[in-house]
Amino acid sequence: MFQDIISVDIGNKFIKIITGKKNNITTFESIPTPDNSLLDNRIIDIDAIYNTLNKYFTDRHIGLKDIAFTLHGSDIIIRHIDIPLMSTDKVGETAIWEISQYLPDLGIHYYIDYEILSKVATKEQKLYKVMVVAVPRTKVDRFVELSKLLHLNLKVIDIAANLTAKVFRSLYQKNKKMESIGIIDIGSKSSTAVILDKGNLYIEREISFGISNILEDIALEKAVDSEEAFAYLTNKFDFKDTNLKEDMNKSVRNTLDNIMDAFDKVIKFYNSGKLDKKLDYIYVIGAGSKIKGIEGYIKEITTTETKVLKSGRDIKASIRSGKDFQLNLYVNSYGVLLRDNPNNLNILPDEMKKTKSSQIMTRKIIFGAISLAAILIISAVVTYSYYLNLSLTNSDMDKKISMNKTVRDTNKELNKEESLYTSYVDKVDLLTKNKKILSQKIMDLQKYVPQDVVFSSITYANSDYSITAHTKNYNSVTIMSASLQMSTEYKNTSIKNVTTDKDGYTFTLNIRSD
Repeated sequence: MFQDIISVDIGNKFIKIITGKKNNITTFESIPTPDNSLLDNRIIDIDAIYNTLNKYFTDRHIGLKDIAFTLHGSDIIIRHIDIPLMSTDKVGETAIWEISQYLPDLGIHYYIDYEILSKVATKEQKLYKVMVVAVPRTKVDRFVELSKLLHLNLKVIDIAANLTAKVFRSLYQKNKKMESIGIIDIGSKSSTAVILDKGNLYIEREISFGISNILEDIALEKAVDSEEAFAYLTNKFDFKDTNLKEDMNKSVRNTLDNIMDAFDKVIKFYNSGKLDKKLDYIYVIGAGSKIKGIEGYIKEITTTETKVLKSGRDIKASIRSGKDFQLNLYVNSYGVLLRDNPNNLNILPDEMKKTKSSQIMTRKIIFGAISLAAILIISAVVTYSYYLNLSLTNSDMDKKISMNKTVRDTNKELNKEESLYTSYVDKVDLLTKNKKILSQKIMDLQKYVPQDVVFSSITYANSDYSITAHTKNYNSVTIMSASLQMSTEYKNTSIKNVTTDKDGYTFTLNIRSD
C-alpha cells in the first residue's frame, strides 16, 4: 500500500494489528480475541470484536481512517487457471466464468475476484497465469459490517495465503534460481500449509491441528492453566532436550506429526506430474514457530532446509519497526502493506470496488440481458425522435450533425453489447450441447471407478472432460487415475487437484481427448 493503513488479522486466539506502510510500521500489537466470537474463522459475535478493536484504537490514539482485513478458512475456494492472451476485461470474464462452474447457483452466494500472477509469451505458449478466489458472501459481509461500526473506510479484504506469498516474494526477487518454498503457519486451533511456486501462491491447505492441542496435554500433565502451559512450551520444552519426560515429548510430537503428515500430502500434490523435487526451503511462522528445536524437527522429517522467520532480514527485506516486532507473528497483517497494485486480489463486495474491470463483467453476466433490452428500446426512441425533428426543420444543422455522430457512436456501442450478449447465449447453447454429449460419452466410465469414490460433478467442454469426486481413501485417487490412463478411451487422464476436508478428499481429474 502507498498510504498508511490499519491492517487487522483476526485469529482464533489473537487479533494481530499493524499500522503503517511497506517499509515503516508505526504500531503493532497482538490482543486477545474475545472468547466465542469466531466459529470456523467466521465472525459470530461482531459486537465483541467491535468493542475490542474500538477500545484498542481509542487507547492507542490510532487516527488512520483506512482499514484492511485478512480472511482465513477452508471455505475459501482458490483456482489456478491458464487463460490465452486477451484484453484484461476478457481475462476477468473468463476467470469468473471458470470458477463459477465449481460453485452452486453460478456463485451468486460468493464474492469472486482474480489476480493475474504472470504473463507467458513464448513460442510454445502465450497466456496469463491467473489465480481466482471465491469466498462466501456471508463471511465477507461481517467484515464490511465491522468496518462500518468502526466508522473506517474498508479498502482491502485479502486471503491469508495470498498475503503470505507477498511477504516471501522478495526471496525470489533476490534469488532467481529459487523455484519453490513451503510455509507452515502453526496457529492456535489450526495450522496452514502454503507452497509458493516462483513467488506466487500455488496451493494452500488448512490443517485442523494447532498448538492448543499440545497445550491441553501440557496443562493436564502439569496441572496448570493454558497461559502457563504456553510458557512451558515456548520457554522450557526443547526437541533437543534428551532428559525431557518421554510422555510430554510424545504428546508434542504427535500433534506436530499430524501437521507434518498433512504438509507432506500438500508437497506430493505439488510434485504430481513432475520429478519428485524437494522444496528449496521451508519457513515456519505463527505461534508454533516459538517451540525450541522445531527447525531441526521439521528438517529431520522433510530433509529440507528449514528456518523460523524472525525478521525482515530473513526475507531480504528492510522493515522499520519497534525492536520487539516479530515478523513470524504478523505475516498476514504485514502482507497487506506490500500490496502495490490496484489490480491485486481484493474480495470486497462489487459495489465497493472502483478499479477492477472484473466487477463490471460480473454485473454484465447477471444483468446483461435486461440492460441490453432497455438500451435498445431507449436508443430506438431517441433515434426516431431525432429523424422526426430532422424532417420538420433544417435549422441548427451543425448541432444536428453533431447529434448524428453521437447516435452513430451509441449504435457502435450497442453493437458491441449485442455481440457480448450473443456470446453469452452461445455459451449457454454450448453448455446444453455438451451436457447431451457428456451423457453419451461416459457410459463406460463407472467400470474404472473404485467403490468408495462418489462423483460430485462431470463437465464436458471442447472434447475434454473434468470429473470432480470425493473419497475417504487417498489411494483411490491415484487408483482411479491409473485405471483410466490404462484404458483406451480415457488414457489422457491427469489429476488436476486434491483437497482435504473433514470427510476425506475431494479431487478433480481432467480427461483430454486425442
